[in-house]
Amino acid sequence: ESARELPIHPVMKKLGWDEYVADLKDKGEEYLFPDLSHDQRKPKNAADRFSKWFGFWQDKNGFVSKNYDFHAFRHTFQRACRDADVDTHIGNLLTGRKTPGTAADYGKGAALTTLARALAKVEFPTFPLAAYRPNVGGE
Repeated sequence: ESARELPIHPVMKKLGWDEYVADLKDKGEEYLFPDLSHDQRKPKNAADRFSKWFGFWQDKNGFVSKNYDFHAFRHTFQRACRDADVDTHIGNLLTGRKTPGTAADYGKGAALTTLARALAKVEFPTFPLAAYRPNVGGE
């Protein structure tokens, strides 16, 4: 586990990320994803539960290959970084991986503005952004 600063992708901002965070603050929420378990004695519990939920969701929706677990999102993102010509070291910083042979560790190896520029290059053109209408604040 490591605390680090990460940029928010411009598409997430279009989808209402800033409003989502402001709404949580207005409600007095302590966590970014308050519906997940936040047992301080078991800090990995939230991630573990979400990963299990995702596995159940996959099974229920016909995704039967065990090669595509929740962790596969990281691999998909790293491939998108390569496709966008994002430097491998910067891509690793964005995903929380160490680059072999470097002393940099997680988010400490580059300025937030550098990470933001790299992240903005990453695209998923098949994502149906135009059809998505976020429900911010329970509207």
